[in-house]
Amino acid sequence: MRSILSRSWLILFCRVLMSAGYSLAFPYFAVYLSRQRSFSLEMIGAAMAASLLVSALAQILGGRAADQMGRRPVMLGGVGARALFILGLAFAVRAEAGFAALVALHFAGSFAGGFFDASSDAWVSDWFSEDERLQAFSWIRTGGNLGWALGPVLGGFLMNGAGYAELFFWAAAVYAACLLFLAALLPESHPVKSAADKSGEESLARAAGDSRLWMLGAGTILIGTVMSQLVTPLSLYAVDFLRMSAGQVGLLFSLNGAIVVLFQIPVSHFGRGVKLSFFLCGGCLLYALGYASLAAIVHPEMVAAAVAVVTCGEILVSPALNAVAANLAAEETRGTYLGALRFFRQIGWAVGPWIGGFGLTRWGGAFPCPYWLIIGACSVAAAGVFARLRAYLSEREEGLTPELKGVPEAA
Repeated sequence: MRSILSRSWLILFCRVLMSAGYSLAFPYFAVYLSRQRSFSLEMIGAAMAASLLVSALAQILGGRAADQMGRRPVMLGGVGARALFILGLAFAVRAEAGFAALVALHFAGSFAGGFFDASSDAWVSDWFSEDERLQAFSWIRTGGNLGWALGPVLGGFLMNGAGYAELFFWAAAVYAACLLFLAALLPESHPVKSAADKSGEESLARAAGDSRLWMLGAGTILIGTVMSQLVTPLSLYAVDFLRMSAGQVGLLFSLNGAIVVLFQIPVSHFGRGVKLSFFLCGGCLLYALGYASLAAIVHPEMVAAAVAVVTCGEILVSPALNAVAANLAAEETRGTYLGALRFFRQIGWAVGPWIGGFGLTRWGGAFPCPYWLIIGACSVAAAGVFARLRAYLSEREEGLTPELKGVPEAA
């Protein structure tokens, strides 16, 4: 475990900072547009959904760029550009710019962030063998969750003595600090080959024609749709139909984050030697159990129990998805595969709130609530896809044996 941390600490540290920087400002962006500027909820909702699609496109482009140009320049360019766009958004908020300008800057920042996300996943994959990647991605994910836990607290504290614009100035400063850390300390893990060798047309065609990647993508869209239920649909259901208070809903998110921070690393450590497909299938079934149980739940304590079960599924599924995508890829296509995985996941995250609004409007008041049974069925379907994928994975791709070559020495 110490070896894993020693090779991933820089990205882990920057993930904590960036998650905290993002979450101290951007959760308040929709609130600012609605309460401060009186833009309609329909306009805001459409803009937020479109930003997910913009980010999804950037994931593929960023992953491919990382394979062609190297990880370091794409990571630095992504985090640097995002810092500039957030700074621009801070000035736009202070100047009370129009809706189009505010949303355009938000889109541009999301696009730049997608380049960093995909290339950083590829960087992490380069430094670890197949049997280590689950633990490595678990560390990175724990850092991101820790940042998400800290950011809103800091944002709420800063809001007491400052306005919305100041939150974005602080967020830009955090991203700028990450840029300085990475520029000073980040080694390249994927040296760019000569011009004669790096056109990448043949390797890109192999990736596009890999039926296993498409199968992984289908399962990821399904489970991504399920994952996104925790953020908006569950919150709306808890407040509007179960009559829970905003504070109680906040405690559900705190419970989710606390479980991830406490158990993500131990689960991946003690699960080493277990097939990655087991993590995927088992996690999907836990998602199914947690969400399907909501159909007949009316007490806040039972909602918390359901969220705990859902979080256990999250702990199993999320890092395993990254590890499988990295293990399927050849060295020259890791960025492309991981970018494609993030693309598929973002599609699910964009679809989830949309079907949530549709389903809860029609069935939210029913008992038992059919909507949560549908979400549970979607989770079971994802488990079925991953079970089918399992037949096409080698032991090495399942994370049971290390890669024999191509893993850089620890810096």
